Amino acid sequence: MKIEDLRRLYPALSPEKLEEAGENLRQYLLLAWEIWEKEQATEQAAEQSTLTQKEADLRIKAKVDSPK
Repeated sequence: MKIEDLRRLYPALSPEKLEEAGENLRQYLLLAWEIWEKEQATEQAAEQSTLTQKEADLRIKAKVDSPK
């Protein structure tokens, strides 16, 4: 975020404090992004696991139901 944008949010802060606020915001957003990515990976792994399980169930049923 640009210093000008931060200054609009925090008009009373000194330039040093604005820099600090900008760095804090950047770190917060990076952390939020990492959490979101991990959550997405966890959800995708759970979906993949469910799909794999369903596919295995179908194969087992097909073998049991098939006349030989």
